Amino acid sequence: MQESEHDTIAHLRQQVLDLESKLSELKHQIRFKDETLQQKNLALDAYHHVWCSGGCESGIHRYHDTPLTEEIVKEAEINTRRLREKFNNLSFKVAWAKLPSEEKSKIDHECFVAKTRDWQDAAREVRERYVDSATVNVLERKRQA
Repeated sequence: MQESEHDTIAHLRQQVLDLESKLSELKHQIRFKDETLQQKNLALDAYHHVWCSGGCESGIHRYHDTPLTEEIVKEAEINTRRLREKFNNLSFKVAWAKLPSEEKSKIDHECFVAKTRDWQDAAREVRERYVDSATVNVLERKRQA
């Protein structure tokens, strides 16, 4: 064999090794993605994600056979309320951060100490300036605390 043939064979062997290495890495990536997807799907079942609310037979729990019960529905409703409260609280923090210090002091004083002004009016003012109506509920709870 000539030297160039040896070089070509060596080059091809190296390419085969590189491709085998790449194939091994791609297999690892696919396996990792499959496992991650399975975990996500099981998590969706744990959250009782509703895939179909119509005529399909199951509609929830695609990846295990847990039946839908009243207890599961109640848990989901509680979690949904907590999600709304979390959103409202975060919205309140954003709105409160935007208020000038004087406004914060004024609202604190009027709502917590003197209580001479109707809280609804104070909450309405804040809402009109900075936030949506859902956040007002958080402001009202702050007053009641």
